[in-house]
Amino acid sequence: ATQLQASLDAAFGEGKLTVGFESGKLSIGTSGGATRVTVGNPASGTESGLDALGLNPGDSNRISMSDTLEKLQSKLDVALEFNDNDEVQFSINGKLITAKKNETLSQVMDRINNSTEANVTIKYDELSDKVTLTSKQLGQGDHLNVEDIGGNFLAVLGLSEGRAQRIEGQDAKILINGSQEVVRSTNQFTINGVTYNLKEVHPEDSEGDSVTVEMDVDQAYDNIKSFVDKYNELIDFLNGKLNEKYDRNFPPLTDAQKQEMKDSDIENWDKKAKSGLLRNDDIIRRMVTAMRTAMYEPVEGSSLTMKDIGIGTTSYLDGGKLTINEDKLKEALRSNPDEVARLLNGVDPDNKTYSRTATAEERKSRYMKSGIFQRISDILEDNISTYRNADGKKGILLEKAGIDGDITFTDNLMNDELEDYDKRISSLTEKLIRKEENYYRQFTTLERYLNMMNAQSAWLAMQFNQG
Repeated sequence: ATQLQASLDAAFGEGKLTVGFESGKLSIGTSGGATRVTVGNPASGTESGLDALGLNPGDSNRISMSDTLEKLQSKLDVALEFNDNDEVQFSINGKLITAKKNETLSQVMDRINNSTEANVTIKYDELSDKVTLTSKQLGQGDHLNVEDIGGNFLAVLGLSEGRAQRIEGQDAKILINGSQEVVRSTNQFTINGVTYNLKEVHPEDSEGDSVTVEMDVDQAYDNIKSFVDKYNELIDFLNGKLNEKYDRNFPPLTDAQKQEMKDSDIENWDKKAKSGLLRNDDIIRRMVTAMRTAMYEPVEGSSLTMKDIGIGTTSYLDGGKLTINEDKLKEALRSNPDEVARLLNGVDPDNKTYSRTATAEERKSRYMKSGIFQRISDILEDNISTYRNADGKKGILLEKAGIDGDITFTDNLMNDELEDYDKRISSLTEKLIRKEENYYRQFTTLERYLNMMNAQSAWLAMQFNQG
């Protein structure tokens, strides 16, 4: 052993490998920061000396995750045993897992880690040469139950009840403001909108940590600005449709005209032909007016207005688009965040959610007590909702024009009007055909009479000539 130790020190550096000899067995271990030692292939099998030392190429003091269970069978401290089907079977938290002996240790561990029923994490630590099994369910409780059913896979890895070093989970306990005790099963939790992420345990005599809660003004400002930008895009789009002029130079194409045109030309023509169809549309104009009104009508329970927090309009010519005074809005968020939240996103405590079946009184109460964002959302829902109200009607725009994927796509006012037009056209066409047929009959009769008169006239002329 002494000579071998000297040879290893010379080859790899002193203090990295240790040689021991006890009870007639030779052992080679690591120290000085080294962890894994693996026997390589010798230059010559007859001169290598591995046989004399009882070693084989590839032997290591650490587990190889790429080894099959069969290959690991004799490499572990306890021999791995299989059932009659050359498999190992074990249960983790009631989940039965089966592995064949030709599967690698890595494959088996992946199967365990990917099992939602087992709900655990298994991994091998090369530094400590140990396998750990950890429940994903945090906190105190019986969250980890294991059992070998066929073979001794868990026992070999030191995970069975008799061999495992079990460390029970604990709940996190904290004191807030020195008196309010909170118990949670995880180190990260949220209370009253504040997210806590616990890092360490304080000693009993510790005064704890001071937590100062400040509103993230920049994030709140960005969220409000994002809403205003989207609102302005919508207003700009709707105003564009209301003011779009109809181009009379592009009437709708007939089927015959389309057959003589390219698809791209038809698409461009139809686009121009549809321009101005929504000009001064009553429904869209009422919706735009309702949204603009909602911006400035006072919100019950809030002492602020949009003007107070720096949101307003610059000119009537902008069609109701909003502008933001960044400094004024951020100052309002710092000094009076609750009132700003109530103004923008407050809800009626008696009517917290939008309902298509609400009574007129409930709708009025929700409108007056809801914040600006809620009002705008409700106005849009009134126009585009696919749910029916107490009168059996869906959103106003859907009732008028319908929407793809809903029954209103075919059952809507415009479709009904088109069907009515089709029926009237069909009826007039039938009348025209009957009138045409009647004229044909009359003309045919007239022509027959004319032929008869011509024949009689010719006969009379012939008689006069003979006389």
